Amino acid sequence: MMEPMLIDLDAELPPPPPPPPPQDPKPNRPRSVSSRKKVTAMLQNLKTAEEKQAFVDSLEKELNALFSYYREVMDQKVGIGLGECGSRNAVVAALMEESELPLSKLVDEIHDKLKDGDNAVEAEQVTHASVKSSVLILGQRMMYGVANANADILEDQSESCLWCWETRDMKLIPKSVRGQLAVRRTCRKRIHERITAISGIDKLEWLHFAS
Repeated sequence: MMEPMLIDLDAELPPPPPPPPPQDPKPNRPRSVSSRKKVTAMLQNLKTAEEKQAFVDSLEKELNALFSYYREVMDQKVGIGLGECGSRNAVVAALMEESELPLSKLVDEIHDKLKDGDNAVEAEQVTHASVKSSVLILGQRMMYGVANANADILEDQSESCLWCWETRDMKLIPKSVRGQLAVRRTCRKRIHERITAISGIDKLEWLHFAS
């Protein structure tokens, strides 16, 4: 796959940038729906109110544990050496990978680091507009927590959504950490599947089954 072209919005008579690929923050939706149906079926099979309440309580505890585990994993940062990045696009991808920041703050952070001039790839003329364009083309913001249909995918900061930026093309990431980051993505997807299965059951439905 060819490396995406970096759009320099400050160049003279620049061509209009292509629209960024659509942001779909919900990974593995078909499997998550299937898991949610299984949880609902388990609730329906319980007979006594005590059994139902105990099961509902266990789901709530598991949900809290899943959030704690996700944050524990994400707190163990993977160090990506910018000296291994062979292009400015690769540097942007490395600085973006696994960030939980909203787009505006992420752009500010990457812009400031590129302007420092300490990175392996010198930024010829870095602007907020060019960095924002690169981030939207090279990455996507994924939601690994509780889905919120009203959330702004690019700017929402709700802790329950568990936002995470990911590079679309892993070839931009240095080979030394590619495998490690791929394993972490798989881990996040598995956590997301279980969170969706549990949180997808409406609270009123929980109370109905527990009664």
